[in-house]
Amino acid sequence: MRLWRLAKANRSHDSLDDEAEGAKRIGGRWNSRGTPVVYAAPHVSTAAMEVLVHVDWQFAPAHVLIAIDVPENASISKIEEGQLPDDWSTYPAPGLLAEIGDNWVTSGTSLLLDVPSAASPYERNILINPKHPDASRCTMTIIGPYVFDGRLKSMNQ
Repeated sequence: MRLWRLAKANRSHDSLDDEAEGAKRIGGRWNSRGTPVVYAAPHVSTAAMEVLVHVDWQFAPAHVLIAIDVPENASISKIEEGQLPDDWSTYPAPGLLAEIGDNWVTSGTSLLLDVPSAASPYERNILINPKHPDASRCTMTIIGPYVFDGRLKSMNQ
């Protein structure tokens, strides 16, 4: 299975641990600060949307597109919207979501966690647990620079 991630170009991208560093440092919708998680998506467009909701175009950093190849037999858990509170997609995210993600990482139940995307309705994100024993079976390839279409800047004015 191939997953996609957009990441800041000025960071190291040598391992899943490198990719999890930002989420570990700041926390995210599905993890608390201190818990390492790699946020990825099954489609480049979904990965782009997840970045777009956080971009300040005045200071937008350069990004690279990263392909993460996960073994086809990788273990995966799934969270459906119906399992979540009604306000799950709001910003800031309800703390319960980070608890769910933290518990998933700590338990080591699966390498992947399939979750709904708050940024792109009807889409999914795939979280990767870089501490799972099967994480070493994943491979990453930097595809190249990812440049957002300049017309998107008008959305942020």
